[in-house]
Amino acid sequence: MKKLIFVLLFSGCLFHDKLLAQTQWEIKAFAGASDAAFLGSYLVGGPNVNVDRFQEFGVRLSWKGDSKWGMETGLSYAKAILSLSSMWIPTGNPPPRPSSSVIVIKEPFDYISLPAIVTFEVTSFLTIQAGPLVGVQLSEYSDWLRQSGVGYLIGLNLHHYIDRWGIFLQPNFKQHSVIGIHQSSMRLTEFGLQFGVGYKL
Repeated sequence: MKKLIFVLLFSGCLFHDKLLAQTQWEIKAFAGASDAAFLGSYLVGGPNVNVDRFQEFGVRLSWKGDSKWGMETGLSYAKAILSLSSMWIPTGNPPPRPSSSVIVIKEPFDYISLPAIVTFEVTSFLTIQAGPLVGVQLSEYSDWLRQSGVGYLIGLNLHHYIDRWGIFLQPNFKQHSVIGIHQSSMRLTEFGLQFGVGYKL
């Protein structure tokens, strides 16, 4: 009986060491920019919204086993400037001379997202990425523009490594608040590009 227990423990240690040897962890840091817009149904009589200077910064932790599949998560912070433009038409009694003007209000936009991404290695330098994003909007706006909720990401990862260090380029498409917490019909949509560095642990 003691010999059987010893053999089982020894086999378990070997299997555990083999599993750890086949597992690869990596930490990444990146920065990027996106061409972003709010897509959906605007409020009748409400302002138009343009997204300017959309920037993103973040860190990721990735895991890959001995197959081509892996997973990645992390934390991203995005910021931008929203330009809200609306038409102003003067009124009065008697009515003034017909005239109108466009009023533009600029507001800061801050957003945090946590991805849960599945990755698939196509070649030694190309990986496909896709998965949900849980996002929280830090900026305060009325509910029709709030973007807190669950969205998704689809993208590519082009990378090159020298020993443990690597650089990568990530073109991607994101849509936020597909399942929203607030009653918003707007969806923040991005075509983005991130550049970063990685280190294999």
